Amino acid sequence: MVFLMSSWLPILAAAIGVFVASFITHTLLPYHKSDVRKVPAGREDEILDALRRANLPPGDYGAPHAGGAAGMKDPAFIAKATKGPLAFFTVAPGAAPSMGPYLGLWFVYCLVVSGVSAYVVWRVFGTAGSFSAVFKLACVLTFLSYAMALPCVSKDIKAAAPFYGEVPGDDQLRNLNCPVFYAYGENDGWITRADVDRLARAVTERGHRRPVDRQADHRWPACRGSLA
Repeated sequence: MVFLMSSWLPILAAAIGVFVASFITHTLLPYHKSDVRKVPAGREDEILDALRRANLPPGDYGAPHAGGAAGMKDPAFIAKATKGPLAFFTVAPGAAPSMGPYLGLWFVYCLVVSGVSAYVVWRVFGTAGSFSAVFKLACVLTFLSYAMALPCVSKDIKAAAPFYGEVPGDDQLRNLNCPVFYAYGENDGWITRADVDRLARAVTERGHRRPVDRQADHRWPACRGSLA
């Protein structure tokens, strides 16, 4: 209760700030214009008709698909992958375009990241931390949480080395586009071994090199001296 009473306003302000900044970068600036490319003229109907005939249930797909780490050595899979093309796509049921639900979920995600980051900062400093120390740790935590999600949504990232940060959900990890080096402290309690194992499986299934675990035996209070 003390945590919520003292932190609800910064959590809400941080979530709104990130939400507004992301809106500006996605709608007013050109950085994300090339994230998703349009198929060549005249081929869109052909591709959509083929997907309708396939009658795939909604979900994320890859083709060719190895089916697991063992399948990566299957000569048939290797031949298909070598011949190409490689396809990664999402199938969703038809619906009228609407950004409302997606924006709502994105704002909830911003709230979760801000809330978890605020909780870690509160556990480290309580109400006694200096503004500078609290601000630095909060910035690091939130930046790394969003940075871990970036390789899952941008094909321009060739490799990622986030130090700590929240591991995205399985629905996002299916879109992981690059190798990942991930460092974490096993005794910190925020990121669990199960989260790191999920990340390792996702990287392996996507055909990238397995991430390296740094199971440092440290706790957040050890950060106080370097952040003060």
